[in-house]
Amino acid sequence: MRKREMVKSRFRIAKLGVAAVSIFLIFNWAFNMGSSGGLLHTILAYGCLGIAVPAALQISVGLFCEERRNQTLELLYLAGMTSRELFLGKLLGGIVAASSDLLALVPLLAIPFFSGGISLDLFMATVACFPVLLLFVVSVGALVSALCEDDGAAWMGAWWLLAVIGLAAPLPYYLGQIATGLVPFSPG
Repeated sequence: MRKREMVKSRFRIAKLGVAAVSIFLIFNWAFNMGSSGGLLHTILAYGCLGIAVPAALQISVGLFCEERRNQTLELLYLAGMTSRELFLGKLLGGIVAASSDLLALVPLLAIPFFSGGISLDLFMATVACFPVLLLFVVSVGALVSALCEDDGAAWMGAWWLLAVIGLAAPLPYYLGQIATGLVPFSPG
């Protein structure tokens, strides 16, 4: 039953994305706004991030917390699974389940490229960015899930860890600029 609900949810997400792109293209045509593929790309990229990241985090923070809550980890070990098999199986299952939202929306990212609004480099960078971001979010969720015993604590811990890593990413640039007075590398 849950599998059917997930398929319906992904279909709804894809329909929502197609409707948003269609409305944008109709307004673009009706008001003769010219090439606005860059704006459509920005809207779709942020929409994909807003849908895929929380869903991937929700799935990944429950990987090990759910097993501990149901007290089934010991049963998996008694069945002959090693800890490596258990961890890799859970992580792979989390990646597959979390990627379904992203896979429903990624084909829509080609529309700004085909309409001539963005370059091939930006399109390829966007297509490469989303799977890497998905792997990063699932790995953070799995880490926090292994550390926490409660889903709620794991959810908040994962958001805090993502925020800390996100804020720490530009830190080397600014520290290098403060220490030397020069820009250490390109700000882009």
